Amino acid sequence: MLQKTNPGTIIDIEKQEDDSFQYAFVALNAAIKGWPNFKPIMVVVDGTFLKAAYGGTLLSANTQDAESKIFPLAYCIVDFENDKAWEWFFKKIKEAFGVREDQYLISDRHESIIKATRRVFLEITHGYCIFHLLSNLKTKFKINAKHFRGPFFPTAKAYTEMEFEFHMRELDNLDKRIRPYLEQIGHEKWSRYHSKNNRYSTMTSNIAEALNSANLAARETPVTTLMECLRAQIQEWTYNNRKEVKPTNQNLIEVIDEDRTRIVNLKDKTCTCNRFQKDEMPCNHAVAVMKDLNINTYNYCAHYYTSKHDYKHIKR
Repeated sequence: MLQKTNPGTIIDIEKQEDDSFQYAFVALNAAIKGWPNFKPIMVVVDGTFLKAAYGGTLLSANTQDAESKIFPLAYCIVDFENDKAWEWFFKKIKEAFGVREDQYLISDRHESIIKATRRVFLEITHGYCIFHLLSNLKTKFKINAKHFRGPFFPTAKAYTEMEFEFHMRELDNLDKRIRPYLEQIGHEKWSRYHSKNNRYSTMTSNIAEALNSANLAARETPVTTLMECLRAQIQEWTYNNRKEVKPTNQNLIEVIDEDRTRIVNLKDKTCTCNRFQKDEMPCNHAVAVMKDLNINTYNYCAHYYTSKHDYKHIKR
């Protein structure tokens, strides 16, 4: 019925050999059409247990709109969170949304997610949620663990090598074993400065965690009721977000601030603070230059931040 009333929606149901229910995947038409307009960041959260009589696990893929609000892309009900389930989910995501240029997937370090990403999404960059990585550090290195958060987050969010090394040395002072451990994981997996593709401002999987919190009551209902609750929730969020942004007279949605003196190259859209090129949004240094030259700053913002969108080619 959902496919009939919402043409373009992709739904797939997998059954076991005895014809009993095993998996269900849903990607609404609005999500498929909207995905090219957003930053190419897809956030996947660790599976969430369902509390109904038959159990199961809810998997989800999400992104953020220009105002950093949650935009659910797809959700899936599986029996267990294992290699087979995650691989099936990722295959369905790829079929529904294709692969975008510079696409980035962010998740925790669940082994099944890592394996499924390597099998299905070889073309994209896979990074880790820094909040989950911090939890791993605290579990592995218990000495001074309560002090890790202070220097670790600035290390992960650093735009320049100087900032990165400054805060990394703070971690060295807390525990010398942290640096080798993070090097083994790969700096490009969690550090904004070392990342091969832009992570923009998305460093955690918090948006997916927030979605799970919003579905707390629905996760206690049977599968069909849960599916309808998720659809209704996404519809309500989409409507409210569109209604909220419609009256705005601005093109630009987000604002970034920075107070250090740097060198700006408008032709290449870069600044030595690294924020301009990493976030694809003019930093304060670039804005100051543009204001002095009477240049429209909106022309230097990635369209993901604006109310007007251009579509990019998506390979399927």
